Amino acid sequence: MAAGALPDIGTEYGPCTDAGCGHRDCAQGRIDLERLCAHCGEAIALRLFYKIPETGDWVHATCEEAAVNPDTAPHR
Repeated sequence: MAAGALPDIGTEYGPCTDAGCGHRDCAQGRIDLERLCAHCGEAIALRLFYKIPETGDWVHATCEEAAVNPDTAPHR
């Protein structure tokens, strides 16, 4: 499974800087940036993440890697 990344607000592929723009993609982008990691409870924000297919949970890549293999995963 490959880790994903979300575009930042105001960038070419990210949500508009105006939160009231009315674009569906922008609204979804803002929701995704605010999703919480199922491991640490912090926002996914601009960190690499995985979406776990079995549960639909979103997790930071570093959190998931530490959970799967705590001896070799980098610490965040």
